[in-house]
Amino acid sequence: MKIKNTSLLLFFMLIFASCKPSQDNFESLPGINIAADKINTSIKLIDPPEFLNSHKNGEALSFQIINLSNTTIVFPENYGVKLFANLNGEWTEVSNNSYNGGSTFYLPIKEAYPLGLVVGTLPYIPDLTAPISIRAIIIGQKENEQVGAYIDVMITP
Repeated sequence: MKIKNTSLLLFFMLIFASCKPSQDNFESLPGINIAADKINTSIKLIDPPEFLNSHKNGEALSFQIINLSNTTIVFPENYGVKLFANLNGEWTEVSNNSYNGGSTFYLPIKEAYPLGLVVGTLPYIPDLTAPISIRAIIIGQKENEQVGAYIDVMITP
């Protein structure tokens, strides 16, 4: 019984550790033309527990977008969201089977709108047999510069 409890504790520690975004390990990804120093600085993505995300393959993942800057952030259609899976040590773009309706989204500064916005994603990895890291990226515009945020989460079969 002690081994089972230890295994569960290690599993949950791995999941919580994987949900912390950091620009330190942001590497260049296909179709993402934002410098690493612009990632997770003006906006951030959060996987809040109250969203009750299951983290299961093929089920919706919703993230909260928080504005960290003192300027409104403008997002293109579908928040410019892209999903990547860490397959064999490399980030590979995967299909997002969700669509956030609307052509343009505006995220006021945090003081004016502390709840932020919600972006929905629906990653699906065919034939998934083990947990895998998924990276969700959003891209917006602040004044005349592109900004972005990402979050890594583990999804399970």
